[in-house]
Amino acid sequence: NLGSFPGGPGAMSCIGIALQAAWLLPVVAATVVPSIFELGSDWVRQEPLRGLAPVQNFWGSVGLKGAPQNGVRTMDMVSLDQMALTPWLGNMLNSTLTVDGAEVFAKEQKWSACDVARRTDGIDNHVRLGFESNIIMSRYSLDSSRRLNFTFTGPIVDRCDAGKGDTASCGWGITVPVNRSLFRWEAQDGFGLIVNKRFSAAAAVGLFQLEGGQLQRVTLMGDSERMVVRGTVYAREAVAFFALGESASEVLAAVRRTATSFTTQWEAACELWEERWQGAFEPSHQHFSGHLPRLVTADEQSRRTYYSGALMVVSLERTNLNFGSRAYTNSQGDSFSFSGRDGMGGA
Repeated sequence: NLGSFPGGPGAMSCIGIALQAAWLLPVVAATVVPSIFELGSDWVRQEPLRGLAPVQNFWGSVGLKGAPQNGVRTMDMVSLDQMALTPWLGNMLNSTLTVDGAEVFAKEQKWSACDVARRTDGIDNHVRLGFESNIIMSRYSLDSSRRLNFTFTGPIVDRCDAGKGDTASCGWGITVPVNRSLFRWEAQDGFGLIVNKRFSAAAAVGLFQLEGGQLQRVTLMGDSERMVVRGTVYAREAVAFFALGESASEVLAAVRRTATSFTTQWEAACELWEERWQGAFEPSHQHFSGHLPRLVTADEQSRRTYYSGALMVVSLERTNLNFGSRAYTNSQGDSFSFSGRDGMGGA
């Protein structure tokens, strides 16, 4: 019924002409949803940045970490901040990497939804999360074989679902640990282990050198007095794994499993993320209850702005909470809960 359309038949004719003209644009290319890497950043100098890049995996997120050094904000090549992987919250602050005896700091960082990176002269570090898991993978590539000395201060881990009145609630501004005496550092079977004495929470660290596609485990030494674990690698490539979980046996088993299937998990971290992202625009996709519209435009800036906004929404999906197969977190509003308990903030 053309007459019922606002403006009547004449308006519809104008729309028809406009739509015909639109087909003259390169719409085929424009309707292709950009990949998560296309929507990522280039390498960016670290100095002017207020925030550092996070990576997400639909269970939670982990961010890179910067710290003041002689009054200048710097970013080291190891530390991680706000490991918000429900129901665990942790961090690995003040960790260090020395190369041939000299401590190194990142000069640039790079971001995509599934991979965050930092680099300095001759050294790249990429961090990914196992897809929908509590595994963190940190991979180092060097321009030549060099001696790398790692000092890991954690990950220190607490529970987000400890209940009302406890200090382990999650949200913006929560720092871990509140009291280091609540944690135990040790080396077990060559892995680093950090156990929370108060809540059912633990973290494990594994360090490996990578040669010819094969991982060779490096023995870590625990220092309970300084509350760190340390290890030395001499290679062109090194990998560190971190697992968060409920018990020492659980996290140690998780690190071992990751080591046996590292290449698969490393690639799947981005491949499955990309699949989830593209699926958000597919009608009747099996994961989503609906789909997002595709933008048809020849304006590249508008295209990037639109899809970047959509990526933010998709990245906030969580599939491990207790009120439905999908939830979308935000930084404000009512608290989420895990396993029917209180204490996990909206962030």
